Amino acid sequence: MREQLGGVMLIYYIDSHGRITVTINQIDGPLLKKI
Repeated sequence: MREQLGGVMLIYYIDSHGRITVTINQIDGPLLKKI
């Protein structure tokens, strides 16, 4: 799933264990956040 939000792109990935990784790509560079 990808969402474009005013210069910030969020990429959601769910692995086989049900964990969610959210990658936040901003204009000034990528930022990786795990929840």
